[in-house]
Amino acid sequence: MNKKSEAIELSKEGRKLMRERRYGEAEKKYHAALRIEPRDVYSLVGLGDVSLKTRRFGEALSYYERAIQFDRKNKFALVGAGDACRGLKNIEKALDLWRRYLSFYPDDYQVMTRVADGLRRTKDFEGARRYYRMALVENPRDQYALMGLGEVSEALEDYDEALAYYERAIAGAVEPSRALSSAATVLRRKKEYRTALEYYDKILQRRPEDPFAWHGRADCLRGLGEQREALQAWEKAFLHGMEPRIALTRMGDVCLSLGDVAAAERHYRQAMKLGFDRYACIGIARVLAGRNEIEEAIEVLTMAARKEPGEPRLAAELKRIRELAQKTREERGPLT
Repeated sequence: MNKKSEAIELSKEGRKLMRERRYGEAEKKYHAALRIEPRDVYSLVGLGDVSLKTRRFGEALSYYERAIQFDRKNKFALVGAGDACRGLKNIEKALDLWRRYLSFYPDDYQVMTRVADGLRRTKDFEGARRYYRMALVENPRDQYALMGLGEVSEALEDYDEALAYYERAIAGAVEPSRALSSAATVLRRKKEYRTALEYYDKILQRRPEDPFAWHGRADCLRGLGEQREALQAWEKAFLHGMEPRIALTRMGDVCLSLGDVAAAERHYRQAMKLGFDRYACIGIARVLAGRNEIEEAIEVLTMAARKEPGEPRLAAELKRIRELAQKTREERGPLT
């Protein structure tokens, strides 16, 4: 076997190991191939792929760029280099590489969606919309393009259009949970809680331990005034992995609405032990104020306002409780 053939065989072995996710072994094969044939583009791309899979984005970019030096139109190197730049959070360079790819291969809808995603991240929503629509011309059922268009519409607060794209994504998806969740979120924004509940229930039929779906369901139930059912749903969300501080605060809010002040206080204090939460601070301040512990309530909110200067909800609650304190003092009258 001549050297070139040996390098090709090593590269093929590397690719097989890559498919088996044996990245360390694959890397060794590619390096062995490059020692024989330093300009072997196949091995350079392979090393880029290994580095990308193991999140070594700088190394990946270096390998892809070397491959591009030897083959400027190499599909895998151009896309991979763009993906590596995305990993390095250099979106502008990623966009440049993906657009260069499209100049050679203009019908690739998967790369069109990469460009669109990058433009959406930079808040160029019109540019993103244009590339997502180009992708849909090539593949009208492309989930990434449909979801991307929904997210662009949502960012522009065109909720009806966003919902229409998410519905199309749901209709064409093998696994529709992400699209169902996005559609349900839009419906919550529109305060169409009953319909949103149907979507969350569809997710939970597929993934009964999904904490985000339980949280969404709870929020809908609260919006419908079904507080006890909302509490049960947030308890489920908490058990299945919802961020504990947020879940405990939501449970505290519901308990307060139900008049169970002791349970509300317990939940808020548990949440505050886990870290700062403005809503837990507001909740505990309301509990304290309800017990006529006005100064303690003001102290909690003042501490919270120092952590988040200018936060409007904290400022409004602090103003309300200070006014309550002033009113209480006036009602008591001067000390004699």
